[in-house]
Amino acid sequence: MSRPQPNIFDHIITMSQAHPWDLEIEDDLKRVAVEAKRRSEMHGEAAEWFKTLRFWCAAPLVIACFIMAPMCTMYASSSKMRMLEIWTFLICGVGQGLLFFGDFSGRAERNANFESRYVSICNDITETLAKPYRCRPLADVFVTRVKTAGILLTRNAPDATLFMAPFSHFGWSFERDARLQGPRLEM
Repeated sequence: MSRPQPNIFDHIITMSQAHPWDLEIEDDLKRVAVEAKRRSEMHGEAAEWFKTLRFWCAAPLVIACFIMAPMCTMYASSSKMRMLEIWTFLICGVGQGLLFFGDFSGRAERNANFESRYVSICNDITETLAKPYRCRPLADVFVTRVKTAGILLTRNAPDATLFMAPFSHFGWSFERDARLQGPRLEM
């Protein structure tokens, strides 16, 4: 499939711009779109992973509470039941701590949010490049908008790793995952 060649009207319109559309800008934007797509997929996978972790950490706690409530009243006088109660409550406490400090639901939400933001950048670039030259916004304005949005997303994106983000509750900082750093969304 060949690219449509700009006609005389496209040349007149783009000559009035500070920096007209050219193949180099289009190739750079396509590269940024691919990178945004890759990052959106990564955040989508992280969101699904954190949803799964939340379910598998919370479900046993709920089930243990439903099982232990009637058993505690039925066998309250038994010493074995008292020990089982103690250990069940300790395990539930550890599980609740894991859910609190892991913040799996919050991390899933943040990753899903950033997934949609990266998809939005990718779609914006794809839709703009599909338009004829005369219907596109100014090249400099569009590139600056995409670059600014990409840099802000990359800087504010949550960690897609499992173990690093919980320590941010305590003010500790670690280097971000190398997959998340990647090349900056720059032109």
